[in-house]
Amino acid sequence: MDSIPIKNFPLQTTLLIKRSFLMKIRELRKYYNLSMPKLYAKFPYKKKVSLTSFKNNLEVEYPCYIRLDVLFHICKTLTIPLRVLERAIIAYRTKKSRIIIRNPTIPIKVSPIFYMLIAHLMGDGGFIRFKTKKTIYSGYRQYNEILRRSFLDKAEYVFGNLSFPRDYISKSTRIYLPECVSLILMDYVNYPTEKFLSRKARIPEKFFKANRMYLVALLTAFIIDKGNVDSGQICIRLINKKLITDLAEICKRLGYDSTIGKRSPSGMYNFYILQEGLKKYWKDYKQLKRQYVFLTMNYKEEALQKFIQRKKKFYRIEGMNVNKNTVVKLLKRELLSAKEIAYALRISRQGAKYHLDILMRLGIVKRVRARRGFNYALVKDINFKETKVSHLNTSL
Repeated sequence: MDSIPIKNFPLQTTLLIKRSFLMKIRELRKYYNLSMPKLYAKFPYKKKVSLTSFKNNLEVEYPCYIRLDVLFHICKTLTIPLRVLERAIIAYRTKKSRIIIRNPTIPIKVSPIFYMLIAHLMGDGGFIRFKTKKTIYSGYRQYNEILRRSFLDKAEYVFGNLSFPRDYISKSTRIYLPECVSLILMDYVNYPTEKFLSRKARIPEKFFKANRMYLVALLTAFIIDKGNVDSGQICIRLINKKLITDLAEICKRLGYDSTIGKRSPSGMYNFYILQEGLKKYWKDYKQLKRQYVFLTMNYKEEALQKFIQRKKKFYRIEGMNVNKNTVVKLLKRELLSAKEIAYALRISRQGAKYHLDILMRLGIVKRVRARRGFNYALVKDINFKETKVSHLNTSL
């Protein structure tokens, strides 16, 4: 597994260091007979840091956030290995940042979850440079609160505890990652900010060479942000055809059946993971989730699970008018959408709509406008003559 050590952190990072490490610096200074002015004399960034500030950074009695370039200089001069510095870090941030990363994981492990964070920023996020500031932040938009919290879980798994206000996730639909974290993500892929925009985003070339679980994680992030599960397949809808072809290449490497649809009049492209590919993906996703138990796709995961359960029925019941009578019985009780009827019948949504269209033509069912889309209501109670045939499900 690749990792990002402290030497690859942005230079504007500031660190809160354990008192024992500051004491070690004091002891080594005495050992090498180095006063503060002597230690400061070889410091390469004197224009940015005055001697007074340099001294204050190293006060044992009043620990504060210390500039990373100052610590690099001290470690080099006093021959302190950087891995010792990594173990001494309590927290880090960029100067004046309100969001602090506490109990950090350093070096940062480039796990499948790290790949997911980058994919999320391409799918429903991006990088923001505010007009009044020089800083860069990454932001992720998600209207589903459970999936917002899941994004934060991933960020904390990779970097450490992020000190967001308690009600931040519940009140805001956009999560802004702190500048230091944003720069680490951006530097790893070596992309400018515009390469995360929806029309210009591309999967980094080195990502294609990653092992299976990394590619599954990458694909899962796009399914969460841009995917839809329906009629036994996953559809990912994007405006960027090159990014669609990147996802198709990932599916090819994973052995998933997939296809790219034609460009729609609105300029969007549909990428489909077909039924057999969906079954393979579900197995891989479950393996990924066993490794990272906090992962969730929320309602999309439920839709995938219901499809798999439907395909695992040991017996399938077929025959004339069986499903039509079941639809009538369901609509006797309440108004239902085509999707809800499909779940009840354990068939695809397209299959449910097929039966509903027949019933509508016969005047037995009508469609009524709902708050979102349409529901179906019973007009006339009727019982069709049935002929049932049960047989083993050969699609398992």
